[in-house]
Amino acid sequence: MRMDKKEEILNAAAALFAAEGCAFSMSALAQAVNIRTPSLYSHFESKEQLLALVIRRAIAECRASLERFARAQAGQPAGARLEALFWHLLGYFGEDSRLGLWKNMMLVNEPTLRTLCLEELLKQNAWFTRRLTRCFRDGAHSGELRRADRGAVALYYSMIQGLLDVMLLSRGGGFNFDAYAHRAWDAFWDGVRAR
Repeated sequence: MRMDKKEEILNAAAALFAAEGCAFSMSALAQAVNIRTPSLYSHFESKEQLLALVIRRAIAECRASLERFARAQAGQPAGARLEALFWHLLGYFGEDSRLGLWKNMMLVNEPTLRTLCLEELLKQNAWFTRRLTRCFRDGAHSGELRRADRGAVALYYSMIQGLLDVMLLSRGGGFNFDAYAHRAWDAFWDGVRAR
């Protein structure tokens, strides 16, 4: 099925935003989709509108992926769900240019886009925190986890964020990221599991 031009532009803008942040030019975007720069404005009012759509789409795609994953993991023990989620997130952001796109969201300087990023990410994090907290509570209730407090949830978040930072920095450098991630998971699990 052939992609329409608007979708093609959004995909190209996402790739450019992942690589260059907001610094990419509309002429580079036009060249990437084989149209003239003024033609971009027949599809989008401005670069800011285009980037807002790219950001919203990236966050919606991530949430949809997490929702599908959560449904597939339903009924599993909490520890297995937490570990599977850990690897799912690392795999999700290890694909294509997703990690660069998400990292560049944090670096947006334009006030309207920065506010949009913050609002959308806070909504995403609130939803994800509720799911994650429920998983920790399930584990504590079953006796599988000894920690199910806000600190354990924050530690999980911090571990993922730190690993995504290392993933971004270590790309193409010969660093054994998988071994590093395994050590991080083992240390985390040792700190929260019931003895």
